[in-house]
Amino acid sequence: MGKRRRNRSTGLILLLAGLFFLALNLGWIPGGVGPYLVLIIGLGFLALHLVSREKWPVFPGSFMTMIGIVVALTATNTVPGDLAWPGFVIGPGLAFFLIAALVAEHREWAYIPGGIITFIGLVLMAINLGPKVPGWLPQLIFPLALIAVGVYYLLFRR
Repeated sequence: MGKRRRNRSTGLILLLAGLFFLALNLGWIPGGVGPYLVLIIGLGFLALHLVSREKWPVFPGSFMTMIGIVVALTATNTVPGDLAWPGFVIGPGLAFFLIAALVAEHREWAYIPGGIITFIGLVLMAINLGPKVPGWLPQLIFPLALIAVGVYYLLFRR
């Protein structure tokens, strides 16, 4: 990495850290630093990728950012823990989609585990929400998923 990119990376990290701590000190962010630590580290890896164009920071950055979001939402009681735990499955699934969006070549592989893991997490969330959702909604999820996959195969797979 050249000197100019290194200066940009350093400047970006310092700017983001300063904005975070300013918002924390002004009371705009509840819960202190703890709930956001994993999220901050993950965003740092993603910022490193965006500035340096290196591919390796995308992988830890994606997973840590998604898990950090779930941890922050749970720790600050934004989402109750009994509803948030499927997010620990959905988060890594969404991380694969983020990897596919940020890595330019050979990214198709990331859609398969991303789709499977995210779908499993959504099923777990639907099961967990069972008594809290209208009775007709769970009956529609599986058939609609089959229809969506069927349409995808008919229109987009050649």
